[in-house]
Amino acid sequence: MSSSLPEGFSLRRGRPDDVEPLTEMLVAEEQAILGKARWSLADTQDWWRVLDEHGEQWIVEDEGGAISGVLGVVKRDDLFNSWLVIDPRHFDRGIDAALLEVAEKRTRARGGRSLHVDTFTANDMQLKLFQRRGYEEERRHYLMQVDFADRPPNPDWPEGITCAPFDPDSDARDFYDVMNESFAGQWGYRQMPFEDWLRFRVQAPDFDPTIWFVAREDGEAAGALRGDAQRWGGGWIGMVGVRPRSQRRGIGTALIQTAFCAFYDRGEQTVGLGVDTQNPTEATRLYERLGMRVRTESVTYVKALS
Repeated sequence: MSSSLPEGFSLRRGRPDDVEPLTEMLVAEEQAILGKARWSLADTQDWWRVLDEHGEQWIVEDEGGAISGVLGVVKRDDLFNSWLVIDPRHFDRGIDAALLEVAEKRTRARGGRSLHVDTFTANDMQLKLFQRRGYEEERRHYLMQVDFADRPPNPDWPEGITCAPFDPDSDARDFYDVMNESFAGQWGYRQMPFEDWLRFRVQAPDFDPTIWFVAREDGEAAGALRGDAQRWGGGWIGMVGVRPRSQRRGIGTALIQTAFCAFYDRGEQTVGLGVDTQNPTEATRLYERLGMRVRTESVTYVKALS
């Protein structure tokens, strides 16, 4: 694919053996932008798997074959989303502009009518690039984390609610339905077919049912939480949802507290999650009450493609 890369750089598709060297570059970029890196090999592996399943990866190399930039484009139904990262040694050389051009071309080629791009709000270079290219800010997200000095308090479950770790043989359909009901209509959410979800999540290499939980009332699933063993420097709550008819009873709070205790007992001192700053359930306030604080902020831009 042609692009406007500067002289001495070339573009190719991503490969499985890119994951380890790419992690070094992603960590270096995060340190340069944020002053501290929480990214790890586990995060790259997870991102690469998402792109293998739902998108595509593009790598920029220098003349010596070293990775100098990366672009990931994810397609979920009609929604196209991209993230691009540049080696700090090559900031301001136009590589990010070239990768943005690739993202737009690939989105058009796959039938997309608009493209969303994400970056840290601290990344002034990319913010200015997106604005020059006609993108408009659409959404902001926080990465929030809590650090444990002591074991977190046990959850206070509402009367009539029970909770147990996820059982792949009996809980999968209920878990899937709870999440889809909980997130239906929310910004950016796209429902995945059940069999695809089962393969992508339950059959994932790092799947651990001991940090997934299902809350039930009278045998019916009311809420659920998916934990990931290692993301962004600690334990990670990948998703937590409560069915609309069961909301505002403290079930979500108790699920998160359950996860906190499970992660602490595994030796994790930090647990994080991502949250839409405009979440209609005011989730940010809930997480703050549970001791979580904003560590990073990212912004989503969008542009209609002609």
